[in-house]
Amino acid sequence: MAGKPKGFGDLLKQQKKSPKTDRSEPQFQIIFPDNDGESTSFSDVDEQELRIGAILGLDSEEEIPYVEEETLKTYQNYLQQHLELPCTITGIEDFSWEEYYVIGGGSKQEHDRLRKIKPSYLDTYELLGFNDELEEFYGLLVSVKRLSDKKKFILPLSDLTATDKKSKNYQLLDDYSFWFVNWR
Repeated sequence: MAGKPKGFGDLLKQQKKSPKTDRSEPQFQIIFPDNDGESTSFSDVDEQELRIGAILGLDSEEEIPYVEEETLKTYQNYLQQHLELPCTITGIEDFSWEEYYVIGGGSKQEHDRLRKIKPSYLDTYELLGFNDELEEFYGLLVSVKRLSDKKKFILPLSDLTATDKKSKNYQLLDDYSFWFVNWR
């Protein structure tokens, strides 16, 4: 019969009891379920932080810097050199104007009407390029063209993800959003 599953505190106690070993590898993995049913382990997060650090010009011992104008410029330069265009993108979650309609009780009909004139997280876009302005609150801004009606918008890159989850662009945009949200 299987034993009782160990919680996070139990794993920490177990790690303290075990003899000291090389700490470069985690002694256990924490599994985070993703929205698509896949899981991300603690070591996956470490790898993501290493990729972000490399983009920002750090060695593995340095702390990842906070979002500020200089780090945004560095990240933008990297993405401009490494994103493969054309890049088809969509929203990660509802845009700020949509919250009222998605979770706050606004009507579906009104949301559908406004989606014709405003960008929506439900739409698919083509990434056209980066805006020259850097905005610490919103991060990197990008010009996009909605595929359904060819309308152009400027959106925060941290709100967007590549539609092709197996592409290099998906990981690049995911790493940027992770950094922007967690080090802002």
